[in-house]
Amino acid sequence: MPFKISKNHYPALRIIATWNKIVGIVVGVLLLFIGIIQLFGDNDKSSAIWIVGAVVIVIFSIAIAESILLFLDIEENTRKSANHLEQLVKLTKQRDVKASRALHPSHPEPKKTTATPRKATAEQTKTIVNLIHSLHHDGLSFEDIAQELRSEGIPTLDGKSYWTADSVAAVLNSR
Repeated sequence: MPFKISKNHYPALRIIATWNKIVGIVVGVLLLFIGIIQLFGDNDKSSAIWIVGAVVIVIFSIAIAESILLFLDIEENTRKSANHLEQLVKLTKQRDVKASRALHPSHPEPKKTTATPRKATAEQTKTIVNLIHSLHHDGLSFEDIAQELRSEGIPTLDGKSYWTADSVAAVLNSR
């Protein structure tokens, strides 16, 4: 069952991040206003404290809100990568079952084959390309992505026996 990808995941965290930004900015503006009033009043030293406090509160509240949103983006990208990988595994299994049944029609169960070069089907290619882009977007290096594809037994796009960092780079540069 694929993971549902939606901006509706963790609505409470999205609300908290938004409110944290709003409250931080409002409090910061109020402190800045008080600091400006103090600046034109009698106490010059306290005005600097109010102004610095305003800037610190605004920066801190925005940083917290952005950290929460970053967490949510990472979680969404992880879901996308999991969906792509799940689709790819299903397509690979379907292809292996069809190939095995074509070779051995009397055997309904597919046999395990040795690691021979396999070229991805047109169906698989789109999913593989999306997976590579998702993994790269998540911060994985070309070599890390190639290693992940090799460990999962994902067929290559060009029919070579295994994935390399160069073949991953070629996919990422082709789009």
